[in-house]
Amino acid sequence: MDQISFQYLQLETSRGLHLDVSRNFQPKKEIYKLLEVLSMYKLNTFHFHLTDDEGWRLEIPGIPELTSVGSSRCHDLQEEECIVPQLGSGASKTAYGSGYYTINDYKDILRYANDRHIRVIPEISLPIYTHAAKRAMEVRYRKYMNYGNKSAAHQFLLTDFEDKTEYLTMQMFKDNAINKCMNSTYEFIRHVVRSIKDMHVDIQPLRTLHIGGDGMTDVWSNSSDCQTQKIVNGVNDTHHLRQHFVSKVSKILDDEGLSMAVFEDVLSNKNTLLNVTEISPKRDVMVLNWNNICEWGNGESAYKLANAGYNVVIGHATHLYLDHTHEPDPKQRGASWASRYIDTRKIFGFVPSNIYYNPDQDSNNKPFTQIDICPSNGICTTLKRPENIIGMQAQVWTEAMRTVEELHEMIFPRLLGVAERAWHETLWEKTEDKVERIRKTNEEWTSFSAALTKEFMRLDEMGVMYRLPPPGARLINGAVRVNTAFPGIHVEFSLDNEQTWSVVTTDMIIVGKEDVHFRTRSADGSRFSRVVTIKGN
Repeated sequence: MDQISFQYLQLETSRGLHLDVSRNFQPKKEIYKLLEVLSMYKLNTFHFHLTDDEGWRLEIPGIPELTSVGSSRCHDLQEEECIVPQLGSGASKTAYGSGYYTINDYKDILRYANDRHIRVIPEISLPIYTHAAKRAMEVRYRKYMNYGNKSAAHQFLLTDFEDKTEYLTMQMFKDNAINKCMNSTYEFIRHVVRSIKDMHVDIQPLRTLHIGGDGMTDVWSNSSDCQTQKIVNGVNDTHHLRQHFVSKVSKILDDEGLSMAVFEDVLSNKNTLLNVTEISPKRDVMVLNWNNICEWGNGESAYKLANAGYNVVIGHATHLYLDHTHEPDPKQRGASWASRYIDTRKIFGFVPSNIYYNPDQDSNNKPFTQIDICPSNGICTTLKRPENIIGMQAQVWTEAMRTVEELHEMIFPRLLGVAERAWHETLWEKTEDKVERIRKTNEEWTSFSAALTKEFMRLDEMGVMYRLPPPGARLINGAVRVNTAFPGIHVEFSLDNEQTWSVVTTDMIIVGKEDVHFRTRSADGSRFSRVVTIKGN
């Protein structure tokens, strides 16, 4: 099996964090705090996910509706003033889920990142996950039509009102795909690209813009505009529209001197990768490879993309999606579609240098076989172009993170495991024997997890509310036995229904029949974990 060391990579290797502020908005000061931590752990890329179905978060000159309508959620079923309430955001614009960055806010964030040697890659989601943008442009359309200005009304329109194609996305949207065949779609994209590029000038010149593409779906089969494209451009079906769209957006970016970044979904056409030189003949294309789900037949996708000539950033959902639950417990916040859980230990054990070492068990806890990982009779794709693996990145999707505390608890301390694997290649990464590799990983984890206690104190001082794992606890003949995921974290107990707490000491004896409650506390003593209860006799 192939191995690649990050030592081989280009000078500007991407070691980063993706943050979605569309699903739930985070104010500028919280972005500053995240950038400060990224800098402290030498993570050099901030992938800023600014738009999605649930909100448009960046002011764009000349298109005020994107933020006056698209950045707010409230009870407006017609969506004339805001986007309908979603993700528990409530009926009022002042509740969670609303907000945007002004041009000056965004420039301030760029300065803050640049001062800390962090590259910002902004993302504008295309061509789906655009519900907020589509609704905002429909409001703009109606406004100018009421003025009698038909030309202005159609200038940035993203909707073909005659298209009756029916579809449903994974997020249950029926109307979140912009029309790829309308000239106004590309006028909109060109205006947004130029506006963002201008914001970067003299602060951190923009080199790469991420256009999304995840969850790519082929619709528009009933669009009259797309029927015209078949005749004019020889686009034979909706699948070919994929390459048509990507190529046109790539040309817009190239005209502005920019490279394109995408999620891998946009590049697959009927299970065949689009040709990189055809969609972007002049510039490299950066690809975030998230889909390594073996059950879906994608355990080899990172190497297939690299061999095809794409610059690949590894962001595997099974290990690097920080929206997933920390532990397989119904009381824990988070998703579980890619993995039953993703804790710091699992991230620490991730092997970026050999993707075939990472699959362990499927969603039913069944161990993977070689054929599960590499369906072609267990013969895995050989990495022929290791120079095209340009880094790794953790992803934070915020559907279930409304508050700052919830955001911090999902990111930390797991991000420290990401930083460790992004920078430190260990000897066990080169160990082919799986049992021996796990043994060596466990040995190194013991040292790493103990060292985290010092890092927790630093995070406390910065106001970062990292997750405190609940303790494991047993009572054996009255003697307390406890453990924690991270040695050095204090465990407390209560015998009076959580009214008072005391620190558990070695070989402490608890006498009585009361229920015993346990919790862990933060290094500074200001926060506590979920309470674990052991029933009394």
